[in-house]
Amino acid sequence: MTALETILLPTDFSDCSLQAFSYARDLAEAFAARILLVHVGDSPRDLSEVEEHLVQLGRHQGLPEFGVKAVVGHPAEVLVDLSGQIPEAVMVMSTHGRRGAGRIVLGSTTEAVVSQAHCPVLTVKRPEIGESTPSPLDRSMPEPAPPLHVQRILVPVDFESPARDALAYAAALARRLHSEVLMVHVLDEPHPERQRAAWEFLAELGRRSEVPDSGLFVDTGEPAEVIVALAESKKVDLIVQGTRGRRLVAGLPLGSTASAVVRRASCAVLTVRGTWRVVPLYEGVKPEP
Repeated sequence: MTALETILLPTDFSDCSLQAFSYARDLAEAFAARILLVHVGDSPRDLSEVEEHLVQLGRHQGLPEFGVKAVVGHPAEVLVDLSGQIPEAVMVMSTHGRRGAGRIVLGSTTEAVVSQAHCPVLTVKRPEIGESTPSPLDRSMPEPAPPLHVQRILVPVDFESPARDALAYAAALARRLHSEVLMVHVLDEPHPERQRAAWEFLAELGRRSEVPDSGLFVDTGEPAEVIVALAESKKVDLIVQGTRGRRLVAGLPLGSTASAVVRRASCAVLTVRGTWRVVPLYEGVKPEP
């Protein structure tokens, strides 16, 4: 993570969308970044009036330096396109977790944005929803979001994914937010040699990232389940994960570990996409200098 210049903050003016404001506000202050408060509507309206309401909302929520943008279009398409136009950006968006067919599902906008955005996406969970989204022009100002306290950050280290990008983001966030970093690697089944290799590689990454051995974990099981359980047991405030990212096909939700973590975790999740080569951990390859 070399810089964070802009924080994209979508809102539909619902209480759920306001969950992200404290994260955006505190990140902007920590990195001296500018916030772009965005509303995407599905029908034509007086966009200048909507933008004025965005200005009022941003001021009421105590946002530092920010701009506003109101657009008519499909929310996911507009947000993904916008994420590719602004360099050194992070998108912070609220989402809700609902149970369906025995699993937690996300809204289609969140699922599409996380999988397709050109910048990292931080999702802030609201456990349940039971509200309708009001018109932005008919809504009174909500209470300001409370201050953010990120004490622990968990980084899942999958050596066949862009985990180092995620670790770089986590380290930068930890320095600015004065947080503790934890790292975990999950094996699909017990294997003494792989466990030993994982511990050695994790310890090396920990030394380079100033993560003590007490913050390193190697476990066995279904990756998303282990990651979420560890986050809950260690009272983690933010999970930072790397993924190559895959586009949705015919509207089907992603089945990757990264998307499962976004769906299941009760804490905020920052998903960082990357493209570097696979690190063949179990073939005796040493960490790169």
